[in-house]
Amino acid sequence: MLIGAQLRNTQIDGADLTGALVDGLDFGSIDLRKARGLRTLQQAGKTISEVLSQHRLFLKGDGGARADLSGVDLNEIDLGNVELYAAVLRGALLRRARLSDARLAMADLSLVDAREVDLRGADLRGAKFTRATLSGAVMDGVQAQPLPMIGEQFCSADFSGARLRGTKLRSANLRSANLSRADLSNADLGGADLGGANLSGANLSGANLGGSGQTVQ
Repeated sequence: MLIGAQLRNTQIDGADLTGALVDGLDFGSIDLRKARGLRTLQQAGKTISEVLSQHRLFLKGDGGARADLSGVDLNEIDLGNVELYAAVLRGALLRRARLSDARLAMADLSLVDAREVDLRGADLRGAKFTRATLSGAVMDGVQAQPLPMIGEQFCSADFSGARLRGTKLRSANLRSANLSRADLSNADLGGADLGGANLSGANLSGANLGGSGQTVQ
């Protein structure tokens, strides 16, 4: 467990980070691809086209395989408007990736590093972002309402400085989430669980906070 550690200029070549809990780390300029347990698609012996093709067959019930991109380096990849329903991306690197209009309902994105990711218009209903890092993300107009039995959707996620204008987060679990400086203007947070959430400096103009226990200052 390395939560919150400062690792700038640290030598981690060959380090085994498989299953490691690394949220909140300051990696600085470290190249995580030199650590074991964080894979590239090439190392996994697959192309993204193959993964998506197999996933489409899986969703149709026609063989194939569920897309599992856990721990894969997908920084700056373009996955706009792709079908990733119920895909597994746990711990993936998605910095500055383009996922606008992607269909990610019921997907597992726990522990992802998705700083500055573009998720505009994405379908995130029921998706799990527990302890994900989404600081600086652009998420205007996403659909992110929880589905039944989804208990910790955005618990402890980092949305600091993220753009969430008009986002549908009704009844979402945002307990202990960092929403500082986030743009939540016109967002629907009705009934959301914001217990322990950090909303300092957040733009809540026009936001619906009914039933969330919060008020617009």
